[in-house]
Amino acid sequence: MINGLSDGTIVIKIGGSQQKSHEDILNQALNIKKLYEEGHKVVAVLSAHNGNTEGIIKNSDNPWDWIKGEWFAVDYMRDLLQKVGVSCLTFKQNNGFPLIGDINAPEGVEANLEHLMADNLPALVAGFGLINYDGTLSLVRNGSDDVAAILASKLKNSTLIYQKDVRGIYYPWPDGELLREVDSSWLLDKVESGEISKVMSMGAIKVIHAHRINTHVCNLEYWLDGTEIYWK
Repeated sequence: MINGLSDGTIVIKIGGSQQKSHEDILNQALNIKKLYEEGHKVVAVLSAHNGNTEGIIKNSDNPWDWIKGEWFAVDYMRDLLQKVGVSCLTFKQNNGFPLIGDINAPEGVEANLEHLMADNLPALVAGFGLINYDGTLSLVRNGSDDVAAILASKLKNSTLIYQKDVRGIYYPWPDGELLREVDSSWLLDKVESGEISKVMSMGAIKVIHAHRINTHVCNLEYWLDGTEIYWK
């Protein structure tokens, strides 16, 4: 169980595998609502729904089309939050995005957090990439991991939660389909940060290392019951 959630901002990266159905996304919205009602500022970085980006890329060579899956995910989550009685803020790369710069050079990224942190309402942020200084998109594979890590690095006293298609980090790490059959007794409560490359992008790992961000890995089914990452 994740203990000691920060009194600061909670940044949650919600992967596409954790948004497979309307029911999944509704449960995500209810989790955000619960954290909000407990007094936390929540920033949710959303990947596109499962499989959406691949289909878009096959039919377009325009990066502004590629990112529309993330934009749709933001709108979908906003609508569900409103239905459960929670207003929220939304941020897309074409309108007031809080991060500017090259996603491949995170230390040079500038943050404008004024609107993101204007009040305690939950904020939904499109993942995948950033806006460059010249107004172009800066995208990278698994870029939502990176966006979440960079945002967490810019926010004081934040907790970073990665929702993946695994409950947490296991030892020994199984391969392929065996992952679905692993006994939960092998789930690690804590793991040293050097072992996390199996579940998130290297760009995100570098940011987490550099800023020693309080980070956890879990999934929707076992919400806040996964693996904590620590540093030596």
